[in-house]
Amino acid sequence: MSALRGALLWAGYAAAFSPVLLDLARHLIESPWARYSAIFPLLFAVCALREPRPEARQPGGALLIALGLAAALLAAFTGMLRYGRVGAALAAIGVCRRFALASPRSQALLLFAVPLPDALMRRFDPQVASFLLELAAGAAGLAGLTFAVDGTDVGFGDQVLSLERPDSGIALMPLLAGLAWYAGCRLRRPPWRAAATACGAALLALPVQAVAIGLALLCLSLGEATLARHALTHAPWIAIAAAVIAATEMRARRGLRA
Repeated sequence: MSALRGALLWAGYAAAFSPVLLDLARHLIESPWARYSAIFPLLFAVCALREPRPEARQPGGALLIALGLAAALLAAFTGMLRYGRVGAALAAIGVCRRFALASPRSQALLLFAVPLPDALMRRFDPQVASFLLELAAGAAGLAGLTFAVDGTDVGFGDQVLSLERPDSGIALMPLLAGLAWYAGCRLRRPPWRAAATACGAALLALPVQAVAIGLALLCLSLGEATLARHALTHAPWIAIAAAVIAATEMRARRGLRA
């Protein structure tokens, strides 16, 4: 497919799904915890450009495009554009399959571009965040730091930090699973192994979040409540994504040179 045809194809996709994509962009601006999803279209592009291109288009592309458009139209008519995000991802995969743009493994990365629904996090709020806070405060107590914990609120002297719904760490699960799947694509691991690694990686979300809360408590003890909030809102997903992507690319390049 020529570069011009590819550009026109994706321009048509963007036009067709512009209401859903604009709503998604607004969501990412207003919800910092959901910004992790923005890295997966880029990781898809990286994998697609570095793998052999399929020799022929794959079946089911037109059906996925039709389903995606139907979902987007239904979401628009009901005024709930957020429900069209899955449709946008399915249609993007359909375009790739219809025009042989990437392997099915790489196409799956586009599903991780759909942020975790807030309703799923709400089911675990505030119990998980409170449990992790108690765990981190207890570990800090062993180091001689005593925090006043009340549910999801924690204080140290005159500094107070309130945990929010995304601080439960549930949103890290799709990030970790998606990064593990991306690593499987780049390192050309067997699909079953990549899937097993992705499932195992998702289970690390709560321990990782506990460490992030511990770092936030350390910032709080230093009188930096604002820095503590940033340590919970931005640091975990950015640090994890940067570390995994860097390590994966280094291993992939070493494999190519070997």
